[in-house]
Amino acid sequence: MELFDMHSHILPDFDDGAKDVDESLLLINELRKQGVRNICLTPHFYTINNPDLSGITYGKSHYILTEFPYNTHFSERTIQRFYMLIQNYGMRPVMPHVERYPYLLDHPDVIAQLKDVGVVIQTNISNYTKEAPFFRKQKLLKFIKRGLIDILGSDTHSMEHNPPNEFREAVQTITQKCGQREMNRMMTTAEHIFKKSL
Repeated sequence: MELFDMHSHILPDFDDGAKDVDESLLLINELRKQGVRNICLTPHFYTINNPDLSGITYGKSHYILTEFPYNTHFSERTIQRFYMLIQNYGMRPVMPHVERYPYLLDHPDVIAQLKDVGVVIQTNISNYTKEAPFFRKQKLLKFIKRGLIDILGSDTHSMEHNPPNEFREAVQTITQKCGQREMNRMMTTAEHIFKKSL
């Protein structure tokens, strides 16, 4: 099974991720040691009412990373924004690190609603390690079993901030707790996005 990291800040000297090419290569090499051979570079980019979003998608695909403030309650209006991205721009939103939104952790039905609209849900590998908060990890594993989470990302910025050396442990934890079928489903979804971006 090929491993895909669908969220990283490895692009050097662009945002709050890798400072230079040497650090980028260090992070890439660490992911390689973890068995990851496919990495999406997803630096922060802020846009306001830009009619052309093609330059900020996953490569040449129509998938686009979309983040909200962590205290977002994902009201009907917020869900409409996702719907507009899909209907008006032909984009497919990818929402990173679902675990950072307390509202979504407490309302999995809203995650299901987002998925029904067409949103792809991503989670960070740091939630599936021995050091991860136990109850949050258990909740997220239940979400994976229910098919509510679609892809994995390291969200690595450096060897100190979301280090990439936890990828294999996360994959093993998810596979052990949720089954190989769920891990295959997540990596197949990632592969689909990755290939569309080439």
